[in-house]
Order: sequence, then C-alpha cells, then structure tokens
Amino acid sequence: MLHGGPRRGPSSVALTDQRFKFQSPKKSMYNLHEYVELTTVNGRPFSLIDDSGFRKSVDPILKALPAGERLFLNSENVLSSVLYAADDIWNQIETELKILILKREFSI
Repeated sequence: MLHGGPRRGPSSVALTDQRFKFQSPKKSMYNLHEYVELTTVNGRPFSLIDDSGFRKSVDPILKALPAGERLFLNSENVLSSVLYAADDIWNQIETELKILILKREFSI
C-alpha cells in the first residue's frame, strides 16, 4: 500500500494536518479517483482493473458515459494517477519545508 498511518481517501494525506491535498487536473465528474482509492486505500492490486470479471461490470458503465467524458480505464492509467498524486503531494511538502526553513533562517 502507498500510505502510512490511518487510512485516508486518495485526495488527502495524513500528516499533522490537512494542508496537503491532491486535486485532479481533470475537472470531469468521471475520473480515476474511485479506482485510485480501490488500489491504494482498499489495498487491491492494480491488476484488478484489468481482470475480466471487473471489466464485465465496469465496461458497460464506461460505455454509457458521454463521448467527451469517457475514461480509458486500465491498470497503467490508475498507476499513473497514483504517481501523479504522489508527485503533486511531494511538491507541496517540499514547498512547505522551504517556507519553514526560510522562516527559521530569518527569525534567528
């Protein structure tokens, strides 16, 4: 699993507070957050996304979405979303640490 401490949803990180949040760059109401949660928070393997039984239940729903809102759902896309979120959160933490270091340097 890609988390430590108490389980949280895929859009937040459990640190000392809720300052670090991941926002999907896609503004669609249909996105990969649910599948990211399935693999990270719920601990299911990424390969589940490609399993035939899972695809039989999800593909009809995806095909019913409007053409502009359709997802290309596969394990690689879900993994890419997890990595994107991790990179975004890492950048937020790095920025916060730089600010803290600068505050400390100038307060001495």
